[in-house]
Amino acid sequence: MCHNIVDAFGKIQLLKCIIDLARAQAVPSVLPSWERHLLVSSAEAASESYQAHNNAKSSPAETPPMILEEMVTRTFLFGPREISALRVSLPARLARFATVFELITAAVWRCRTTALQHAPDERVCVVFLTNARGSWKRDPPLPPGFYGNAVFTTIAEAVVGKLCGGPLTYAVELVHEAKIRMTDEYVRSVLDVLARGERYVNVVLDKAFIATDVSRSGNHLMDLGWAERVGGGGSMAGDIVNRLTSAYMSCKNAKGEECVMVPISLPKLAMERFASQLTAVTKELARSSL
Repeated sequence: MCHNIVDAFGKIQLLKCIIDLARAQAVPSVLPSWERHLLVSSAEAASESYQAHNNAKSSPAETPPMILEEMVTRTFLFGPREISALRVSLPARLARFATVFELITAAVWRCRTTALQHAPDERVCVVFLTNARGSWKRDPPLPPGFYGNAVFTTIAEAVVGKLCGGPLTYAVELVHEAKIRMTDEYVRSVLDVLARGERYVNVVLDKAFIATDVSRSGNHLMDLGWAERVGGGGSMAGDIVNRLTSAYMSCKNAKGEECVMVPISLPKLAMERFASQLTAVTKELARSSL
């Protein structure tokens, strides 16, 4: 998969089309649509693209110190009980509009930051990918079968002491505010930056939690006709960024409840602290909601 060309949502659409044809459907349920021109910069910026790319000096991402330690990967499930506990801990005004992604990301970001034991005065961030197919109010909108890369990155930042010492409300608000920055102006500015061969996101990987929500990418729709898809998850392989990225996916727990599966990679000792912190937080919130 080349992320410059296609994203997770587009990949699933392409696979679904192939499966539909393989199952002898006369017409796929969603016809693929390339329409690459819908996500290009202005003519002026695009004309400078070639020169900019040739002049840009790319440097490989610096290996964060924690990668040099023994890394372990674990998957954590957020089911109805955990989501309810997170939601009821928020003020009514925030609880009404906070999404499941915002709740999980805020909680994991805080617990992960605590587990990595950053100094209270350091700045950390959460970097997450937003699917412009639904969040970008483009006119006309991207066509239903658009399978190009329509994912844009946004960031929320905080000082460690305030993030970990404050209530969950603070982290949820930061994540929510970062999400709603996905405006037409923001997308256009990103396209212009990319056309000039520049990076529009520069973060210190050791202090960044990278998340992407592919739980609604449509994996469950890939019916091969002979078996039901019951599992999945990210490979947690590839370069540093891939290994540090948590791709949220959907699954069912032992009770048959719909859950969000969140993979996390951390140094071994930090993982123990993270698991303990996350369990303590959800249990504490659950008790306070009774």
